[in-house]
Parts: sequence; structure tokens; C-alpha cells
Amino acid sequence: MVFVRAALSHAAILSLTSVHHWYGAVRFDTLWRGHVVHVAVWIGLAVGLLLATAWLTRGRRLERRVTLVLVILSVLACVVWLGLYEGGYNHLLKNVLHVGGLSPEAFRWAFPLPTYGPPEDWIFELTGVAQLPLGLLAGWAAISLWRHTPAGRTLEAE
Repeated sequence: MVFVRAALSHAAILSLTSVHHWYGAVRFDTLWRGHVVHVAVWIGLAVGLLLATAWLTRGRRLERRVTLVLVILSVLACVVWLGLYEGGYNHLLKNVLHVGGLSPEAFRWAFPLPTYGPPEDWIFELTGVAQLPLGLLAGWAAISLWRHTPAGRTLEAE
């Protein structure tokens, strides 16, 4: 079950991120946003290969090493980049400060043009904010997978 949870949570964040960035690229005529789709595909392939290898090597030393690489990739890509930075800073904080009445000068300082702009499209903003919990969920699932490996159980016992 822990493998399925890890696979589904990573698929969810990477799929949402791809849809969100492609939508933003088309909606705002900023095709540079589309590069994130390519990055998400490569991360997805890496996660899939790591999960498959961990599954096939259950109980062996290689499982621990592969799972550790998965945790590192997941924390860096899904938690830090997609969850905290994309979902948290780029969307949640931006929307809270905008709705909270931050002055236009301070808003432009924190979110400079042309990369950022005030919230204009609720689909773009909601899919952006949704990256935060999904990114955290993927990281949690990867760490849970690590805890189910022999190395993870050994570390918890110490």
C-alpha cells in the first residue's frame, strides 16, 4: 500500500503542476511556463523508475539506497520546489497578500513583473495553491516509504 500511495501522490502533484503551467502558458501567453511540463515529465520518469526498482528489490540493500534517492528527489522537487515555492510562495502567499490589501508598491517588490502579476484567473490561482498540499503529500509518502524499508525501521529504533 505504501508504494501505491507514493506513486499516486507523486503522479498527482506532477500532473497538477503540468496542467497548471500549461494552462498558465496558454492563458497568459507566456509560453516559457511550458518548460515546467517537460521537467515534470522527467521527474515523473525518475520517480517511476525509483519506485519500480524499490519494489523489485524489497528487503535488499539496493531498496534502501533507491528509496533514499527517491526521498531526496521528492523532498527537493515536490516539497521544496512545487509545494513550498510554487504553491506556497507563488500562489498562496501572493493571493493572501493581494486580498489582504498589500500596497501595489510592496506587492510589485515581492512579486515583480513580468514573472508575477496580481491574481486575475481563479483557475490558475486555485491550481497553483493546490500544489502546496499535494507537494507536501508526495514528500510525506516518500518518507513513509523510507520508513518501511529495513534502513528506515533501523533508524526509528535507535
